[in-house]
Amino acid sequence: MLFEVSLYKICCTRANKSKLFCRSFAISLYKISYGSAVSSPVKLCFPALLLHSPCIIFVKDKLHSGHEEQALFPSRLALSLHVCLIFNVTVCSLKKRMAWQDEVGVFTKTNGFDMDKKDLRVVFMGTPEFAVESLKCLVEGEYNVVAVVTQPDKPVGRHGSVLCPPEVKKYALSVGLPVLQPVKMKDPAFVESLAAYKADLQVVVAYRMLPEIVWAMPRFGTFNVHASLLPKYRGAAPINWAVINGETETGVTTFFLDHEIDTGRIIMQKRFHIPDDADVEYVYDGLMRLGAEICRETVDMVISTEGNVASQPQDETLGLSPAPKIFKETCEIDWSKTAKRVYDFVRGLSPYPGAWSALEVDGQKPLTVKVYGTKRTGTACQEPCGHVSVDHGRLYVAAADEWVEITELQVAGKKRMDARSFLNGFKAANGGELRMVGSGKQSV
Repeated sequence: MLFEVSLYKICCTRANKSKLFCRSFAISLYKISYGSAVSSPVKLCFPALLLHSPCIIFVKDKLHSGHEEQALFPSRLALSLHVCLIFNVTVCSLKKRMAWQDEVGVFTKTNGFDMDKKDLRVVFMGTPEFAVESLKCLVEGEYNVVAVVTQPDKPVGRHGSVLCPPEVKKYALSVGLPVLQPVKMKDPAFVESLAAYKADLQVVVAYRMLPEIVWAMPRFGTFNVHASLLPKYRGAAPINWAVINGETETGVTTFFLDHEIDTGRIIMQKRFHIPDDADVEYVYDGLMRLGAEICRETVDMVISTEGNVASQPQDETLGLSPAPKIFKETCEIDWSKTAKRVYDFVRGLSPYPGAWSALEVDGQKPLTVKVYGTKRTGTACQEPCGHVSVDHGRLYVAAADEWVEITELQVAGKKRMDARSFLNGFKAANGGELRMVGSGKQSV
């Protein structure tokens, strides 16, 4: 039986409030195997230790079996702390970490330090609805969330006179959590306020890029919940681009933040299947729930390992797919693409922010039309890309290889409706020459 130094805190008393020094001391260790006879004592000597402050001692046993060495959790340890000591030693701290059996004077190891989720001080950072589910999971799971950081309230209304709080702020205030809303992350006042919460860990879900002074602040670091299987789809809109590009699988990743965006060491990943008929709303909802799950599991991992979480560098040989922020011009449909690309593009932006195209009637000024739903027809077409055909209350547009049916759309200033309702109210569509004008500015 081999014994090594391992991590238990042993507090030393002070004689006459003076600093005590020791050239050497020893601890007698006895291995007890579930009530069996005590093995021979093994003495460990620690020379030249300064013991006027708490001393940390690690204890770990290893069992040899044949040629293999199997690491075991120490099950029961009898500690004789009176041996070879020139001063008194108390074991009050050790008793807190292990179950003490007074009748036999034995420590029974449970889970190492046994850090509880209430001992871990967590600061949560996020803004949109996607982040609320993760925060809610931690709060309802009774984790020790000490503060929330989110974006400033956003002006809304015709004149921007009304301030709308982020979804994360709404939830945080509803459960009584303090909220910080910095305009600039490097603002000294904000950094000072954040440091005052003495976080052990920071959790980031759908928030802005953090400077090093912020993400390096907690002793256990800062991890991010990202809605993709990194290294694929680094960027601001990973869910949209995964659907736009016709992926059949995506997922969520937790990783430690570092200097570059979405490049840190991966902690954990969970996969999510994307059905062929799913729009971005379906994937968003699924990843939001999965993100909350992986967030909780990652925090549990931090607790169980006392912050020594295993992580792996990102394998960039797997291929990188960008996921840049989406703007209005990004959402314009390019009808010169194949029907499959058009179909995926529309569902990757539905319902928000919505793909759009310009509908031209008899050469007049085009109308901006948002397209929320399409179908692939499988019917080849010879018409120019963007040509519109109306047949028995159904609306078709020519793509590069086949007709695409538009099932749901919205004209500027009107409500969202199905194609039949649109055609019934849009008389110019009946008999007029129609054409969808697309410039193809999207990066697909």
